[in-house]
Amino acid sequence: MNRRQFLECAALLITGATAAQAGFSLTEEQRVYLATAPDYIDKKVDFLSAEQRSTLALLTETVIPRTETPGAIDAGVPGSSS
Repeated sequence: MNRRQFLECAALLITGATAAQAGFSLTEEQRVYLATAPDYIDKKVDFLSAEQRSTLALLTETVIPRTETPGAIDAGVPGSSS
């Protein structure tokens, strides 16, 4: 482990401990609800029109273009594209 990895892990550990002490951890009731909640990722939701999805796909492909690795469109952005 190099110094950068150590600092990243230490920062995550400290922020996680701080958030738990500040009351940002989930209650048992919330954990049970999230564990038993239906999977909303697989549902098709039409928040955007076809034209908006096309524009979003082009914008995300500009940010994450296809190179030796897949680009944004290859990764399925936006997820509900037709």
